[in-house]
Amino acid sequence: MFQKLQEGANKIKRERLKKEVQKKQREKDAKEREEERIRKERAEIQAEKDRLMSLDEKALMVELIFAMRGLYSHIEQLEAEQESLFQNIDSLESDISNIESRLYDLENDNSSD
Repeated sequence: MFQKLQEGANKIKRERLKKEVQKKQREKDAKEREEERIRKERAEIQAEKDRLMSLDEKALMVELIFAMRGLYSHIEQLEAEQESLFQNIDSLESDISNIESRLYDLENDNSSD
């Protein structure tokens, strides 16, 4: 009997240790992925910086114009999404108000009975 309890306790310890090792490995893998992502991002930024540094004034102005167009397009998209969210909020507020009104009516009907 004691041996079975001891075997059970040992099994639980082994499982706990196994889970801890797996957790540490997952954390290590996540850290390595993050470091690799940062390394790639730095390399991309450096490559873009080198490319821009090699351009003359006219080419830089063209790059700036394209960048500003892209930024303006992104701003327009965000504004459209913002408007949609505002409409959703208004709709939800209206729904909540209707539910509260119905609940109030139900409470009054029940209290008058």
